[in-house]
Amino acid sequence: MQRLMKRLASGDAKWGLLTEVTTLGVAFLTFIVVGARLGPGPFGSLAAVLSTIALVSPLITASPEHVIVQRVARGESVNVAWAKATGVLTTVAMPAAVVVVLISIVVSPEMTAAAVLMITVAEITFLNIARAAIRTHEARGASNVGAYVAISMLVTRAISLGLFLTLGDQTLGLWAAVHLFGSALAALYSSASIWKLAPGERRLERATWEDFRLGLPFSLHAGPSGLLSNNDKMVLSGAGLSVDAGIYAAAYRVVSIGGLPSRAVLRTRYASNFRPENQTPDASLRNALSIVKATLPAGLSSCIGLIALSPVVSIVLGDDFSSSVDALRYLAFLPLVRAVLTPGADALTGTGRHRTRIFGTLAAGLMNLVLNLIFIPTYGWQAAVVTTLVAELLLLAWIWTSLAAPVLRAGRSG
Repeated sequence: MQRLMKRLASGDAKWGLLTEVTTLGVAFLTFIVVGARLGPGPFGSLAAVLSTIALVSPLITASPEHVIVQRVARGESVNVAWAKATGVLTTVAMPAAVVVVLISIVVSPEMTAAAVLMITVAEITFLNIARAAIRTHEARGASNVGAYVAISMLVTRAISLGLFLTLGDQTLGLWAAVHLFGSALAALYSSASIWKLAPGERRLERATWEDFRLGLPFSLHAGPSGLLSNNDKMVLSGAGLSVDAGIYAAAYRVVSIGGLPSRAVLRTRYASNFRPENQTPDASLRNALSIVKATLPAGLSSCIGLIALSPVVSIVLGDDFSSSVDALRYLAFLPLVRAVLTPGADALTGTGRHRTRIFGTLAAGLMNLVLNLIFIPTYGWQAAVVTTLVAELLLLAWIWTSLAAPVLRAGRSG
């Protein structure tokens, strides 16, 4: 697995960065248009549904992506890998959609089941087909084609937003319908980019337990990570605080975009965690610290920039989102925290201690959920901000303590 990850991480970084920037562009474009048109209440309900999907998605998305990555990297046919991965998607997508709809009845009662179902099918099925196509092209060494697929997703999202603005009153139901349409276009284009590699081999294959097993370790990490990142929006909306959910979700979205500089550095340095010379505890610790030296300035600049530009949020989205300015000023410290946290976490993964990373992330996510359930009904989005920062800081302490502990033990015994 480590050899495989080194091979994948050593690809053309500029195309990978373009893919990430384009993906963020899709999210940011949607955030600006939909958030401004719907207002904080409906936007908060939408954010809660998307958070529910994000919690369910790891068991769906991680398996197909890593089935593709591992099979293509091991020399299997691209079309066979694609057929198996999309087979996984089609096997589990509908049960997952039912789970999302049932949870959304509780966390987003303002949304109709039809709207939730359309958004869920768009996110879980169509957009994941497009993302799987990107990973397929990256796995076969064609990151440029993967970037073109990502750009096509941006184009189809722009089409969806154009329809949303012109077809009538801007409601959650209308957004769900046009989002489903645009996502279907993205899935069709991305599938065509795969079919073009081997015309005549357009098929799905029944998913097997082996296909799920290959992606399971990555699903187990993505699940706790999603719990930590998404439960707050669900709790806010479920507590009847959909306006607070919208305010918080708007600030959180800006922060996720502001963390791009440090993520770009991490992407280019990720392969170093799997190199043979960095496999001992002291070497992995030194390598992680060297990466922090590169990510820390990026995280600090993001923090300062987000605080300085926070008033722009209310200018762009409107006065209804004025409280998002205050939320953003506190959440702006997240890129700085993650600039230190992630290099240590990646070092654990690179040296075969991925379970330690999963355990810490799961513990932080569960603690964050419990604190949110206790404090959010009384303090709203302010509680969500504080509990998020507390959970991330505790996770940071766990990751670096786990990384440094073997070195300290060796020093004492020596």
